[in-house]
Amino acid sequence: MKAQSTVVAVILLLIITISLAGAAYVFMSGMLTQKISKSISVLDASCDNQNITLVVSNDGTEDIVNSASDTDLKVIIDNAESTDTFHIQGNQFYTIGGRESKVLIDYTTGYGSGKHIIIVTSPSNSIRLIIFC
Repeated sequence: MKAQSTVVAVILLLIITISLAGAAYVFMSGMLTQKISKSISVLDASCDNQNITLVVSNDGTEDIVNSASDTDLKVIIDNAESTDTFHIQGNQFYTIGGRESKVLIDYTTGYGSGKHIIIVTSPSNSIRLIIFC
């Protein structure tokens, strides 16, 4: 009887260990996929005639959407949010597909000459840039 209870205990411990490892794998794989699905990079930034232009690349696999109800991409210039002033081909609402790049143009003029700090954020990461007008 002693040998049987030892075997049952070992089997139960193995089942518990395998279950915990499987649960950890499922949890971590979901977390990692979610983190990198909307990753961005800024390929270029310039200031011309007091307008700021950004070339943003979606390095992730899911679309980055800026609509009236959903804002995945935020732009902050000199500590003021400027997300609503950046447009793609004149459209305030836009989508940047996975593995796609778009040119964002700020249609407000008035960025004076000098240094400007730009922060571009997505659900996965953020980028800080300095440009001079």
